[in-house]
Amino acid sequence: MRKCYRCGKSKKLIEYPKQSNAKQGRSTVCKACKVEKMQIRLFGMTTKDALKITKVCHICNIKLSNTIVCIDHDHKTGQVRGILCTGCNTAIGKLGDSISGLKRAVNYLKKPPLI
Repeated sequence: MRKCYRCGKSKKLIEYPKQSNAKQGRSTVCKACKVEKMQIRLFGMTTKDALKITKVCHICNIKLSNTIVCIDHDHKTGQVRGILCTGCNTAIGKLGDSISGLKRAVNYLKKPPLI
């Protein structure tokens, strides 16, 4: 167990990002706090702020929690588009954050090549 330098909560060592030059090989700030800091810097909001906007994913309507919320943004403009679950955010990212990528996936599902 280690106490996070930022939030003050005691957490398991695995909840801290690896850091080769650190004493125990892990950061003194937990992963959750690092994510929060990045969200504030990039989007001007925290996970709590995002959950005030919506309690469900803007794509699949799954109930969001502190661990499965993503602030989705346009990678070209940096503008926030919506609040998504981790799964939906990953999915649209893997499809290139593009309508053409989504259309290819829809076409595949409509007519799978091996059926």
